[in-house]
Amino acid sequence: MGHDAFRRRFNYHAGGNPQTAGYDVSTRGGLVADTARQRRVLVLFLIVVGVGVGILEGFTEVVVPTAAALLALDLLAAAWVARSHPRVMPHVHPAIALELAGAGLIAAVIGYNMPAAHGLLPMLLIPALRIGEYAGRALASWTVACLFPLIFILDRFVGTQSSQTDRTSTLLWLVIALITGLVGARVATMERDQEESTPRAAQEAAALLRRLDTLAGSMDAGFDVPASAEMMLEALRQEITLRRSAVLVGTSDHPAVPLALRGSDRVPWPGPEVEGSPLQHTWSTGEAIVEAWQGDTGSRTVLTVAIRDTDGQSIGVLVADREGSLPFNRHDVAVVEDIVHQHGPNLDVALSFAALREHAGMEERERLAREMHDGIAQELVAFGYQIDMVRRQYAENLPHLPNPMDGLRTDLTHVLSGLRLRIADLRVAVRPDQGLGAVISSRLQRFGTSSDLSIALRLNETGFRLPAHTETLLYRLFLKVLDDARHAPGATALDVNLSVTAPQAFLRITHDGASELHQRIFQDHPINDLGGQVIVDRLPGTGVVVQVALHGTPRRAPQPLTNERMPLR
Repeated sequence: MGHDAFRRRFNYHAGGNPQTAGYDVSTRGGLVADTARQRRVLVLFLIVVGVGVGILEGFTEVVVPTAAALLALDLLAAAWVARSHPRVMPHVHPAIALELAGAGLIAAVIGYNMPAAHGLLPMLLIPALRIGEYAGRALASWTVACLFPLIFILDRFVGTQSSQTDRTSTLLWLVIALITGLVGARVATMERDQEESTPRAAQEAAALLRRLDTLAGSMDAGFDVPASAEMMLEALRQEITLRRSAVLVGTSDHPAVPLALRGSDRVPWPGPEVEGSPLQHTWSTGEAIVEAWQGDTGSRTVLTVAIRDTDGQSIGVLVADREGSLPFNRHDVAVVEDIVHQHGPNLDVALSFAALREHAGMEERERLAREMHDGIAQELVAFGYQIDMVRRQYAENLPHLPNPMDGLRTDLTHVLSGLRLRIADLRVAVRPDQGLGAVISSRLQRFGTSSDLSIALRLNETGFRLPAHTETLLYRLFLKVLDDARHAPGATALDVNLSVTAPQAFLRITHDGASELHQRIFQDHPINDLGGQVIVDRLPGTGVVVQVALHGTPRRAPQPLTNERMPLR
């Protein structure tokens, strides 16, 4: 299964995930979070503009008291909304009454003295905006619609007779007020949707997690990938006679990973990418097949059945073989297919859960690497530039004396080089498309360019891969020894020997420096629980040899730390 299938599995339905519905929740939330402050700034701006226009036109005694009264009513309404529950009878909310009073006040003053009220026209937007925010677009529209006859009736029968220009200007501001009220209603709706979507998403996530925990308890092996594979082989052993069996997972684009193996301490068949391998046909096509094969112990008959996920896509192969004199028949094939059908979904769920954990771990490592690169690394580089400036000034003023800053600059360069390697280690990980041998080779190349050590690498890998969590543990142990070689006084050479015949592996790392590594450091290393052994030996004089032998028989079932088959990047 590819990355797209993995994403389909863990995505919400289109109706429940705002991202699939057309926009991002985080983007919308950031937009809505700023609207309250923007509305406050807009209200103050309209008040200041109105007062300024009134003062310039010489109508201070009309505009200033009205603006002050309108601002007081708006502040009272905002204070009432802040201290009350937003969902309690919003259509009779006291804040709405205060805003309606403000709208009536503005309309009355404008209608009574329209030529003197040019500064009050922009203030029509304030109650329209607030009513739309508190009560919705319907009441905002009705409010503006009622202000229209109120203003012009007062102007005709009570107030000063206004000009056609004044009436046109007032009508234009009423239209703008209507639009403002509709915008306020829309923004308030977005805010309420945002507030309600957060608890709904949390409730859905909690329900899914509880359901996930219940399902894990109902599965015999939980979400443990190796345990699920072992249960499949155990069910196979109880049903038919066989000599050797294995569960291999992966896709046709990546090497096979043996999760469980019985009857042999290594995978006895050639890899599925090898021409003539009995695994090749099922691995590439997904069709079950019984095939005669001439193996290392003579003539064999091999049965291979594809393991499929819930979408029907092949995620691996169940392999069984026995002597060629006992070929598998149709009944045997049907039994194996039934076992795969029963246990395949459990393995698929365990692999998918492991993929999710791996993806989260990779994102966390990338975040840490980015923070280190943008933080302390940049600060150290800037510090290095300051040291270089001091060195140049010292060399110009006191050229005949040794520069005490030279040693400090050398030490800082050494620290920066080590920090860059740490950042690179966080970003480099064992992945389905890049195995242990490739990662170690790449790391040694970078190490060679940043150190004076001579490096030798001997690499031997078969077509089968170790489980990803095993490769990760071996790689971290390799990095620990590499860091010891980097800081070991007197180190001049580093020798690495890696041999992988899955599920077995052997790693030997030697350097000739004064090492700080001891046997007790690796006494409780997780590799011991996988059937491995870490041995630390001292070389004559200075130097150390660290050997890791992985026998492929775990002492206890390992935790499914990473995915074995899904390319996530």
